[in-house]
Amino acid sequence: MRNLPPDVLKRIQEEMCRPEGTLEFDYVYEKLFDPAVPQEVIFELSAGAHIFQLLRNERLELVFYHSSPGTGTRVATVDLNSITPCSRVYIALVWSPSETRLYVGPRIAGGKLVRVEGVPSPVRLRVGQDGRIYRIGDAGVEVGHYSMHLGGRLVLQPTAIEAWRNTIQALEVLKKAKSEDGYAFEVILSNFIIVVLVTGFETYCRTRFLELESERVTPDLEAVMAAFCSRLTLEDLKREAASENRTVLQKMAERWINFQNYG
Repeated sequence: MRNLPPDVLKRIQEEMCRPEGTLEFDYVYEKLFDPAVPQEVIFELSAGAHIFQLLRNERLELVFYHSSPGTGTRVATVDLNSITPCSRVYIALVWSPSETRLYVGPRIAGGKLVRVEGVPSPVRLRVGQDGRIYRIGDAGVEVGHYSMHLGGRLVLQPTAIEAWRNTIQALEVLKKAKSEDGYAFEVILSNFIIVVLVTGFETYCRTRFLELESERVTPDLEAVMAAFCSRLTLEDLKREAASENRTVLQKMAERWINFQNYG
């Protein structure tokens, strides 16, 4: 990817910023099957909130990570020992909201194509507001709430579903609390849990609403406008958003949509 002209790289990012797709290419490397070669990243790309990473590790495995806020991070791993060694291999990366797949096969006569399904990854990959790719957690390392600031600016925080799961986990702990005040304590605890659930769900809805845009799920702006801010025209809102270097959906979420109004 480092050798691609900027305009070509931009077109690839635009094409891969979608909920589902397939990328096919031939990879040529004389030492791909050499066990003495250390880990190397073959392909790494962020496209909106999507992340695609393909690496060859020191255990002679090709590892494909796909990540987006809606799916989380999935990983598919192919053992290169199951493939006939050669200098050119065919690789296909497949992703969708329901699955991730990796195909690898040698470009030789009679070569066998290996297909592997992705599974949830202990490593979470995220794109920060600064455009960088961040790695969170690892095998045997559990990370709960996290946030990162750079130069006083918030660049990374949990996704909608991560924040919601953190809320539920915190409430499960809270439910174990005990007090000698009996019924009064139970009433207070129940009311507090309801408030936290409503606030947490509101946060989930607002965050997920904006995440969909970063995953290139195209909204029906006219319908959203009619439902939440009919006093403005779409062109008015576009001009207002452009003047603040924001998207139309960001302006809607900030000023006109009440995410506690579920009706």
